[in-house]
Formats: sequence, C-alpha cells, structure tokens
Amino acid sequence: MKKNARLLDQPTKLWPVLFEAFGHMGPAVCPSGWYASLLGHDFATGVAALLTGFTEAGGAINVADAGERVWSALASRYRMDDATPDQLRGWRTATDRDVRRMVDALIDLGAVHEQPPGTLRLTPLAEHAARSRFGATAPGDPIAQIKVTQRLQHSGRPPVHGRD
Repeated sequence: MKKNARLLDQPTKLWPVLFEAFGHMGPAVCPSGWYASLLGHDFATGVAALLTGFTEAGGAINVADAGERVWSALASRYRMDDATPDQLRGWRTATDRDVRRMVDALIDLGAVHEQPPGTLRLTPLAEHAARSRFGATAPGDPIAQIKVTQRLQHSGRPPVHGRD
C-alpha cells in the first residue's frame, strides 16, 4: 500500500486504483449464507457491471436497475436451466442483498450517494474514474480523431487534408 500512498493527494489517480482494489473485496462485502450470492462468487464482474451501468446511464441509476444489471451480468455466466424456481429465487434474493451491500460500501467510500432515496449517483470524481476504467464515454466526449490525406494523381496539386 505504500506505493499508493502518494495518490492520497491526487484524487483523479486514486479512484481508479480504488475501483481496481474494490473488485477484490467480494468475500468482505458478500458473506456466505443459506443461498450463496452470484455476486459473492464473481464480485469483480458485478462491480464492473454496476459501474458500467452508472456510466452508461449518465452517472445515476435506480437501485432496482442496479440489481437487475448485476444479476444479468452474473447469471449469464451460469447454466441455470435445471434450477428450480425456489433455487432461482434464492440466488436472486441473495444477489440483490449483496448488491445492496456493495452499494453501501461504495457509499461509505464516498464514490456513490443515494439522493433521492432509491436513486444512486456516482460522485463526479468517481464517475470520471469509472469512465476511464471501463471505457464508457459521456455525451460530447471525443471518441476518435481521424486524419485523412488524399493525393490526387497527376494533378500537380498539394495533398488534401481533412479532419473529422
């Protein structure tokens, strides 16, 4: 941790490191229970799904959408065709519980706030870090810059440069 101590005064560099470390905290955030949570088994994927959801939604997402986004990302990694409705309900309930714990941990860290109740918002620095980490763009962000050079054969004219 000494190597990251210098980041305490550089919040734009600290948040990406925090999100990287947070993805490894599954066992601390998602304790085992009667039904194991899918989030507890693949916490880093759940964190990525949640933070990507924030960035795709412009920095805010409601709690139900957060749970659905994480569930969908995690459940797609498993074959559940033979699961009973009770098993599916148990896994979903446990996963929703652990999504709430994950959100609460992000609130405690200062990355997320819940205002109004039921609406989760990334703080500006956390949103910047999530966009950088997960490659999401905000409206107006440059995506690519293209430089085109065209030479006209036998015209004797200089090349035409275009930018988009």
